[in-house]
Amino acid sequence: MITIELMMKGRAKVYKARGISLRLSLDAYDIFREYSSAGGDYKRELLDKCAQFVCDVFGNAFTVEDLESGYQGSAFVLYPSMLNAVIGYTAEAVANFPEPSIMTASEMTKD
Repeated sequence: MITIELMMKGRAKVYKARGISLRLSLDAYDIFREYSSAGGDYKRELLDKCAQFVCDVFGNAFTVEDLESGYQGSAFVLYPSMLNAVIGYTAEAVANFPEPSIMTASEMTKD
């Protein structure tokens, strides 16, 4: 499960992502490619896109402003980590789809 902790009104609050939709995984891939190809030259527009993506992961339970003022860490660690987490979460789900059969191939062909 993907979580994030933000300081909200002087208190730590933990948010949990409820699930990753297909749209969110595709967005993660697109933003990750853009972030990776920026080569360290991160324009504000890209950083804003990353911030909104983090909010989207958590169902917009908090705003970009809440994220930027409440996250206790670097955007340059958070954003690629969150993108990788969503891409990894999706890759794990794909690897387990459909769920592996308990039966072996030889058992399935027996009459």
